[in-house]
Amino acid sequence: MCSAEYQPVTVSSVGVWDDHFVLSLRTFTNNCELTKTLGAVTAF
Repeated sequence: MCSAEYQPVTVSSVGVWDDHFVLSLRTFTNNCELTKTLGAVTAF
């Protein structure tokens, strides 16, 4: 369970999918929400 603390974190991804350029940008309320949503993808 994440706290209601507001410390925004923005993540981005860039790549090619099915021969198309893809750009994704998303902002989460805090790092806990980011980890809860994206899981191991952010563990680097």
